[in-house]
Amino acid sequence: MALKARKSSIWAQEVPWQLFLNDVLPYAILSENREDWRSLLWEKITPLVHDAENLTSVGQIINQHMWSLWSPTIRFVPNCTPDILSPFQTITAHHASCTGLSILLVCALRAVGAPARVAGTARWNTSTGGNHDWVEIWDHETGWSFTGPAEFNPILNRTWFFPYPAKNQVSGFDECNGASIFATSWAPSPEKTFFPMVWLANGISGSCWPNGTYVNAIDVTENYLSASMEEENHPISSDVLQD
Repeated sequence: MALKARKSSIWAQEVPWQLFLNDVLPYAILSENREDWRSLLWEKITPLVHDAENLTSVGQIINQHMWSLWSPTIRFVPNCTPDILSPFQTITAHHASCTGLSILLVCALRAVGAPARVAGTARWNTSTGGNHDWVEIWDHETGWSFTGPAEFNPILNRTWFFPYPAKNQVSGFDECNGASIFATSWAPSPEKTFFPMVWLANGISGSCWPNGTYVNAIDVTENYLSASMEEENHPISSDVLQD
C-alpha cells in the first residue's frame, strides 16, 4: 500500500527515497497497537487530496477535513493516553488526547504518501511544566513544518505552543529529563536519542522506560528555537532528515 500511494501522485513520487523509508513506509509511530491502518486511511483520505498541488496542501487539507469524515467528528479529549492511542482506537472512540490525534494524523499523511512524524516534549520549560505531542509534515520546497492535530491553522508553524513555550525549550536533554523537543525517526539517530513516551515512564532513576521499550528520535529543539515568528509560512528545517 505504501508503494501504491507513492505511485499515485507527482508529489508522492518526488519524496526522496531515504525520507520515504523513514517517514512514510513505517507501520508504527510510537507504542500504539499495531494495526492495518494504511488500507482504511487510503480509502478515506485519498479523495480529499486528489487535487492537492503539493505536500503542504496535502497536510493542510487532511488536518482541516479528516476529522469530520467520521460521525461524530473526532475531537480532542485530555488524559486519554495510553488507553486511546492507535488509529483504530481513536476512530472508534471519536476522540483522543494530543498523542492519539497526532498518531492518527501522521498515519493519514503516510497513507497517501506524504512524509510525517510525531514531535513532542516530555516537559515544557515553564513553571507549570506539562507534556505535549504534535505533528511535523514535510514538503519539497520548505522541508519540515509543524501543526497541531485537529487544530487547523491556514499558516503552518503557528500553534498555541509557538512561539512560547516552545522557544523556552533547551536542546540536549535526554528523553527522561524533558525540556527538549524530539521528532520520531524509524532509523536510529547518531546521538542515539529516543522519543519521550511519558505514559511509559516508570519513575526509576536511570531507567525511563520499562522492558526496554523505546522509539528512535531526533532532537529538533534548535529548529524551534531558530524558527521565524513572522506571520507567514516558514519551515523549521529545510533538510531532508536532519532536522
